[in-house]
Amino acid sequence: MSRTMMLQSLTAHRHGPACYHPSVTLSDTTPEAQSIQLRILRSMSGEQRMLLAWDMSLFARDLARAGIRDAHPEWTDAEVARELLRLAFLPEPLPTGLP
Repeated sequence: MSRTMMLQSLTAHRHGPACYHPSVTLSDTTPEAQSIQLRILRSMSGEQRMLLAWDMSLFARDLARAGIRDAHPEWTDAEVARELLRLAFLPEPLPTGLP
């Protein structure tokens, strides 16, 4: 999948929740790698896990921001920030004419 396609899929507007069969586990991680990852996470302190979660959150936000910029290169920083907030918190596009 190209970078642009990945960014578009991350920032695409969804019409309802994703539908996955509950008994299907989606993973591209081998059981051995998953075991190592779990062992590492269990060895981390609560503070380390919180910092890791924070870093992952910032990365996801940066990735979404890049997708918005890719889709709308003419937008100002304020417009990009506004769209990022809308994607995070609102299910539908905002009405036109709002600041």
